[in-house]
Amino acid sequence: MNETPHTVHSTSTWRRGRIWRLAAKELRETLRDRRTITTLVLMPLLLYPILSLIFQNFLVSSIQGLPNEDQIVYDILFTSNLSEQETVNFLSMISVQLEILDREEADNKSVQDEASDADTSEKAESEDDYQVAPLVELPKH
Repeated sequence: MNETPHTVHSTSTWRRGRIWRLAAKELRETLRDRRTITTLVLMPLLLYPILSLIFQNFLVSSIQGLPNEDQIVYDILFTSNLSEQETVNFLSMISVQLEILDREEADNKSVQDEASDADTSEKAESEDDYQVAPLVELPKH
């Protein structure tokens, strides 16, 4: 148990040399096997670009599926005795009316923005902003 610094140093050097010899042996064996080289080199070269394309397409499609902040989404639930074609026609009419309302709302917003820029101290909401008018009347049978 009486070890001198010289024997401790030579023991650690001996262990390091053994590890390096083992690593060199494993590296030689690995480089002899062509399948291992192919797996280590070519597979990442093929897989990384393919995976990046897949993730990019997934990300783009998921972003396109989300509505914009400026886009208004309407959820409509109703029951009706209308036929399928009448329902489609009715929903088409509603769609046109909603587009018109969206355009009018955008125009009103731009006018309000200009007015608020001119006079920011006075900001009052009137009852006219909250008027609800029927978009379309349902056909009656």
